[in-house]
Amino acid sequence: MSYLNSVTIIGFVGADPEQRQARNNNGSKFTVLSVATQRSWKNTDDEWASKTEWHRVCVFRPRLAEYVATTIKKGSHVLVEGNHSLREHLERIPPT
Repeated sequence: MSYLNSVTIIGFVGADPEQRQARNNNGSKFTVLSVATQRSWKNTDDEWASKTEWHRVCVFRPRLAEYVATTIKKGSHVLVEGNHSLREHLERIPPT
């Protein structure tokens, strides 16, 4: 059985996209950008509350990565479609 791994994010770019180069053998370029999404709701006191979430987006297709790096700027409204990849980070806690 196959499962679908698909994500659609609509939001605003938080900073100008940054073009980077992969550390692997081919050294291909990719672009990284952060996209903010916000959701709003009425809380129990009948007041509006909201929460902003940040999404780190990596563009690996070379021509698309170049296009994003040169055209998209901070504050741009974007729609991103792709697949979701989760990376785990282990935080080192210094001894006390």
